[in-house]
Amino acid sequence: MSNASDACTAESTDTRSSTSTTTTDTTDSGSDSGSGAGSDSGGQDAAPQGGGAGGVDVSARARMLYWRRSGGGDAMGASAWHYVVGYQPDAGQALAELQETVLADGNYYHGAGEFASMAELNEVRNTEEEFWEESTHSILDMMTFTGPDGPDDVAVVRQLRDDEVRASFGHDRPTVADFERFIKGDWMVNRWEGHATVLYRDGNPDGLAFWAISGD
Repeated sequence: MSNASDACTAESTDTRSSTSTTTTDTTDSGSDSGSGAGSDSGGQDAAPQGGGAGGVDVSARARMLYWRRSGGGDAMGASAWHYVVGYQPDAGQALAELQETVLADGNYYHGAGEFASMAELNEVRNTEEEFWEESTHSILDMMTFTGPDGPDDVAVVRQLRDDEVRASFGHDRPTVADFERFIKGDWMVNRWEGHATVLYRDGNPDGLAFWAISGD
């Protein structure tokens, strides 16, 4: 596994998008993606489905609105990715449900194998070092969720602190549109370390965003 201290900048160029029912292939190494074929939007941004302007589609399975993955910029061989799901108070549970959806839909890089269940994936992640030489280039590379005061570490998704939310979005109540502007810019993370934040509509919690750079 690459050293988690290697900081990487995610770039919005060559970004390819899909809804939760399609598969997006990686662009970093020319390798084939998973076996589930789906339509490609040709680099156009995925529009939020339902919920009004900037709203989150809470009718999708596991309340997943969309996901997007791009080449990893300065992170050789890695992929930048992000997901938005409908809001629920337990962000850790939302992460678990999102991973189940991504796994079931096959929307991940299959270089490390195909997995029938999260239990099988967990076994491989915990026991086979070779997994991390390929990984899934998706949120399936994350193993733990922690709150704002938790540590940044390999395979951990940490929710942003209030000061980080303000620094990233300019205020305390980022919307889906705010997140889209943020993710299209240059954002700095350590490879293998995930982040999450609550998204709002009309001042009320409306969604959860997850993002990171992972893969090797």
